[in-house]
Amino acid sequence: MDVADGDTPFNLQRVLIAASSSQSELGGLTQLEGGVQVTQGGRQLSSAYAEYDQFTQLVRLEGDVSYRERGLLLVSDAAQTNLNNLETIFSQSEYVLHPQHIRGNAERILRLEDGRIRIEDGSYTQCEPGNSSWQLAADSIVLNPNTGFGEARGAVLEILDVPVLYMPYFYFPIDDRRVSGFLYPAISYSSSEGIDIAAPYYFNLAPNYDDTFTPRLLSERGLILENEFRYMNRWSQTALSNAVLIDDDKTGEDRWLLGVDHEGTPWTGWQSYIDYTAVSDVDYFDDLDPTNLDIGYTSHLNKLGELRYDTQDWSFIARAHGYQSLTSSEKSPYRRLPQFLFEGQVPELPAGLEAGYSAEYVHFDRDSSDPLLSLADQVQGDRVHLSPGVSLPLESSWGYVKPEVKLWSTQYQLDDQLAGLDQNPSVNTFIARVDSGLTFERQANFDSRSYTQTLEPRLLYLYVPEEDQTDIPAFDTSELDFRYDSLFRSNRFSGRDRIGDANQFSLGLASNFYDDSGRERFGMALGQAYYFDDRTVQLDSTTAADTESTSNFAAKIDWSPTPDLRISHDSELDKDDFGAVAQNYRLTFSPDDDRLIYASYRDHETERQQADFGLRWPINAQWNLLARWREDLMESETLDALLGVEYKDCCWKVRLGVRQWADDNDGTRTTNEAVMLQFVLRGLGSVGDDNTTLFIREITGFNEDKDNEF
Repeated sequence: MDVADGDTPFNLQRVLIAASSSQSELGGLTQLEGGVQVTQGGRQLSSAYAEYDQFTQLVRLEGDVSYRERGLLLVSDAAQTNLNNLETIFSQSEYVLHPQHIRGNAERILRLEDGRIRIEDGSYTQCEPGNSSWQLAADSIVLNPNTGFGEARGAVLEILDVPVLYMPYFYFPIDDRRVSGFLYPAISYSSSEGIDIAAPYYFNLAPNYDDTFTPRLLSERGLILENEFRYMNRWSQTALSNAVLIDDDKTGEDRWLLGVDHEGTPWTGWQSYIDYTAVSDVDYFDDLDPTNLDIGYTSHLNKLGELRYDTQDWSFIARAHGYQSLTSSEKSPYRRLPQFLFEGQVPELPAGLEAGYSAEYVHFDRDSSDPLLSLADQVQGDRVHLSPGVSLPLESSWGYVKPEVKLWSTQYQLDDQLAGLDQNPSVNTFIARVDSGLTFERQANFDSRSYTQTLEPRLLYLYVPEEDQTDIPAFDTSELDFRYDSLFRSNRFSGRDRIGDANQFSLGLASNFYDDSGRERFGMALGQAYYFDDRTVQLDSTTAADTESTSNFAAKIDWSPTPDLRISHDSELDKDDFGAVAQNYRLTFSPDDDRLIYASYRDHETERQQADFGLRWPINAQWNLLARWREDLMESETLDALLGVEYKDCCWKVRLGVRQWADDNDGTRTTNEAVMLQFVLRGLGSVGDDNTTLFIREITGFNEDKDNEF
């Protein structure tokens, strides 16, 4: 039966009605039986029996009623629909919203004219059919696919059919669209700070900017107000974070935080970057962490602004870089205000020559009021550095030779220089080096498997004349760690305040094994430097010259017995007895995204001795074990420890963990403990200690956002 023509509006859309048999009165009631199908636009209803009122355009359906439209399925015992406005009422129904993975049942469901779905005396869940790990049961639930949100009144959250939370009114997302409203609260407890409750509110201000305001109540300190504003346009993205605590109950002081995070491309070829964080006092993060703001920190807070221009052959950087120290037991670092760096290479030189250059201007200053600074530490000033160079690489499949000469010119203009020392010192010298290597290959068989083994000897000759640099402060320079790769560096110092004198050969021998796919399965290397002159240039004038004729041995080993397991080791070995001066071990086993084990051990004679272990491991399809342990073996003190379990099925998860960690307050370590509990319900978000998720990601690198897809 063809009742009407047209596409829009609804009352003009064509309605097609089909049935095995029908009886009709002209302009009155039509009765249909057997395989009734009512189709209008993109929706379809079917039932065993139906009555169609031609005057009111109402259709009543009974017996195995189903309703389908794009993304929606409803089944019920009886239904009534209005062909003029698509409003449909279902009794004793079940429903499924396919794109949102939503399902439930109800005494009565209304599919409203505007597309909303009203559920009366019904339930809502995103668990798969046959699984009701959690559900929301309510007197009334309205789902709005147009806005992506739902509203529930008189709602009870049930976990495993057990009521756990009553909510008179509840507003929740049904897809991933943004909308203003409260986000799920974070709740935690620690031995030092007591209960910490945060209730973030999200403001969806515009498609390209939003704001999250978070009141946090700490039982031991008071109310903290945190805010994060995010802005994005066609060339940049910026986040502004701030927090304030008025009159801390413990300290009696006002506490605050300010952070700016920016990345952009303001013009073609240009990049801009800002990483700025400041806090009211050095104990802010120790006292008030975890924060709900996306702020990272170590012992010093970055205050960095940078503008960069890149081309194929050269680059330019303008930078301002300062710090805020979070400990009063360390000297305040130098600031670079400003720094200009120009680097590049000369293209298309004849005869295979390669030429490059580097030029830098930087002004260093420091907080001279820092009581830890000596008179020598208070020196400030300007540095100009130029370093052009030329090389002639000669390469083939079996080896290479690369002679290179580079000039090193550094000029200073210093303030507050020590009496008797040059206020305008300079260093003008050159670096000459010849780097060479050979590659031998052969087929090697182990356990009936064939590998390609390489033998790679490497020889470097390095010559740098000795220059007196005792009048020059070490603004951004430190001595680099001794490792295998350091044998082939041009300078044993970082930065540009020292150029190490050298007249030496560095000899290394490496061997690697590759399987048929080209993947490295095993590699080892051993090297040593041979000195023809003493090394008189040191970081400061109080350090004696190095008069040894040979260096210690540097060794490294990398072994991948399987694609999922990697073991690595690097060490410094005493040249006389091969005893370990420093060593680092690391084992990583990661067969997939869900499973990870890592363990590491580091020691350096009397300086440090630490062990680190992390674990995320599924016990079965539902249970995961989580663990982290980091120990200062020299002090026999636990730096960080976490033990927890996680239960997960298709639509929810719960985590329970206990954590103990040490805070370092000006050299004094204090121990804190916390119990962490978090629920994550698919379609409703998380309730509990959100720091658990951040902590797990920090330990294991596990992508929680990916995991939340279940």
